[in-house]
Amino acid sequence: MKKLISLLTCICMLVAALPVYAADIYIELDPLRYEEYMRGETILISGSTNTYVTLGLYYPEHYGSSAKYILTYSPSELSDGIELETDTDDKLWPDGVWTIIVQSGEVSESLEFTLCEFVDRTEEPTEDENSKPTKPSGGNGTTQVTPIVPEKTDISLKKGKTTTVEIDTTASSLQLEIEDEDVISASLSGKMLTITALKKGTSDIWLRTSNNYASIHVTVTASSSGGPSGGDDDRTEPTEKETEPVTEPPTEEPTEEVTEPPTEEETVNPFTDLPDKHWAKESILTLYSKGIINGMDEDTFAPDEFVTRAQFVTMLTKAFDLTSSTPISAFDDVKTTSWYFKAVMAAYENNIATGYGGKFNPSSLVTRQEMATFAYRAAINAGIKFSLGNTTNFSDHESIASYALEAVYSMRSKGVINGMTSTTFEPLGNATRAQAAHIIAKLMTIR
Repeated sequence: MKKLISLLTCICMLVAALPVYAADIYIELDPLRYEEYMRGETILISGSTNTYVTLGLYYPEHYGSSAKYILTYSPSELSDGIELETDTDDKLWPDGVWTIIVQSGEVSESLEFTLCEFVDRTEEPTEDENSKPTKPSGGNGTTQVTPIVPEKTDISLKKGKTTTVEIDTTASSLQLEIEDEDVISASLSGKMLTITALKKGTSDIWLRTSNNYASIHVTVTASSSGGPSGGDDDRTEPTEKETEPVTEPPTEEPTEEVTEPPTEEETVNPFTDLPDKHWAKESILTLYSKGIINGMDEDTFAPDEFVTRAQFVTMLTKAFDLTSSTPISAFDDVKTTSWYFKAVMAAYENNIATGYGGKFNPSSLVTRQEMATFAYRAAINAGIKFSLGNTTNFSDHESIASYALEAVYSMRSKGVINGMTSTTFEPLGNATRAQAAHIIAKLMTIR
């Protein structure tokens, strides 16, 4: 046990480079499917967290309690489930009680399983509440099931429309699963679920805890105005679709100072939810006039809606004219038929976004530090020069991931990005459509 405690201390040192968010961090591991496994079986570790974690696997105590390996995983990887493939070699995988520790900073959870030569499973069910089926199971029937009650369970949306669903639950966190991410995208903010219709079709959404689930069925119908390219619903996304803007872009007629570009006020504002005094109005209309970004529909822009990773790299690749000619996806979760395939691959090929362990997580919400990093890399790629400013002037500096520090402070020195307050950056906060448009528009002015 002393050796295990010593190893835990080592883990803390190994994850010191990860951002630490004090009490905001949570890790909730689902129980393992079995308490006993045979060598050669696959063990699935899953759960939910809001930050990157390290997973350490430790030998049985009588074998030294040393670490077999320690790897880092993203929140989505832990949510999807991490497969631990054991080997039949008893020297590599000796019998005994093995320990799994998932940790970030001072927050950790552990699981144990016994590895042995043979386990009789003749009386064990093939599926139970601890397995991870394609559709979440309904729990084990105990009285401790956490209720999950969506405001609506059957929704019909026109393509390009967005709706919200309030979730009534006492669970501290929910795992979100989408049956078909080409048909809809969805995101959870607290207990509010936001659903956006991407193309005609149907898809289920599952919200689950370790012992319960709820499903929402979504039907997407064709938009009244038709698709942007002859009604092609299969490759279109509402916020980034390649439609022509409602109004003509500003003309290049000379003014008193012919060297000055036309002002953004020349673009008529078609969005009813974008008031004249909105802080990002000019940036949004600039990108709108150039066809880089569009509204959620003809009348609304939804400036405070969050942006997914796929949506943001699509904006960037349009703004900086980045393309990809590869017919092959570099990521397991990016299909060649997905609307964002070319944008993701263009971002990947230009070293703007590289993904995590073979996955891109296109439907995950982009964080503020990811937004800054992607935009910074795109700007550097376009030849924009930066000088690194003071790298300690945010009070939450320690929470900014090491990979994002240069991007955040370089762009702040250039006046491209600011904090959420005068002293905080909030690196893990989700970026909004207004923030994304503002940063890209700023970079285009100094391109």
